[in-house]
This record gives sequence, structure tokens and C-alpha cells, in this order.
Amino acid sequence: MKAKEFLTKLGVAATLSVVSLLGGVSVCSAYNPNSVPSYCQRSSPWAGDTLGYGPGTLGIWGCFVTCIGDETQFFNGGNWDPRTMNNWLKARGDFSGNLVIPSRAPGYLGWNNYSRSAADLNHINGLLDAGYLVIAETRWPTNRSLTHYVLLTGHSGTTYSISDPWYGDRVTFQSRYGDPGRWIYSIYIFGRTYSI
Repeated sequence: MKAKEFLTKLGVAATLSVVSLLGGVSVCSAYNPNSVPSYCQRSSPWAGDTLGYGPGTLGIWGCFVTCIGDETQFFNGGNWDPRTMNNWLKARGDFSGNLVIPSRAPGYLGWNNYSRSAADLNHINGLLDAGYLVIAETRWPTNRSLTHYVLLTGHSGTTYSISDPWYGDRVTFQSRYGDPGRWIYSIYIFGRTYSI
């Protein structure tokens, strides 16, 4: 299958575009990264909701669920704020305690583990260029023992634009978390799905 046909089947723009983002950073992607939602897990009214079957809340531990909601809303439309996504996943039995079962999430296509090696940034760039969104596992810069997830939405070389669910904003990975080759521990790949 040719690349244009493949991208058309994904339902994303078939031509790559360069958009201006984040104060002049040019970002290559098959779509405009600014069109990807960026919900904040700590926003009311859902911050105090129990994450999955508990323990914990969306406001404290809901970064992965918030990223899934962002990518689902981008690819499928509708309203997939953290509360809606959390309740939808719970109703389907897609949690183990407060942990999402990634393979059950809408649009899930695969996973790559970089916990024992540098992240493969060329692979990540290829995924973003092909129209996929990527949830990246990282660590908090102030406490590198704490896991956090962000949604990679575009790139310029190895500078990545992200939607960060802790803040509900769009910044570069490097400006908040550091070198992506070092601080991306795993990725979860998502694309358009019609099973919702």
C-alpha cells in the first residue's frame, strides 16, 4: 500500500505539513499538533474522581487516562475529557485496579520499551510523520523516581511537541523533561479507531 493511501485510510491528512508551534518551533507532522486536545487531569470537576477501580484519583494519577482521552477525541471527535474516558474504560473492564490495560484503549496499536536503552527517536519521528500519536512514559524532572505520561503530538527533528496532562498545556518535551533519548522510557502507539 502506498503511503498516501495508508494515511488516507487512517483518516489524517495525506500530505505532511509544517506548522508553526511553540514560539517559532517548526513541527513536522501529518496533522496540526495544535488540533490535538490537551486536557488537564487536575481540572475540576474530575480531579477528585477515583481512577479506574482505585485507589487514587484522576487528579493525582490520571495522566495516562487523560492522554488516551486526548488521542481518542483527536482521532474520533466527541467529548473525551478525563472523566468521560475514565468512566468509559471502567464500564468496559479496562482497568486492573487503577492501571489502564493499554491494549484495551481506543486506537491502541502497540508498545515499545526503552527502559534498558536509549529511546529510538527515528522510530518515534516516523510514527508521528505517519499520522500516529504517541504516549511517552517519562519521569518527573524534580523526582526521577516518579512515572508520568505525556502525549507526543509532533516534532522538529528530535524536539517534540507534547500535550502534558499534569498542566493541560502544550510545550516541548525537552523544555520540561529533558533529553528524549534519555527520558522516554516507553511509548504507546495510537491511531484512528472506529470501534467507539
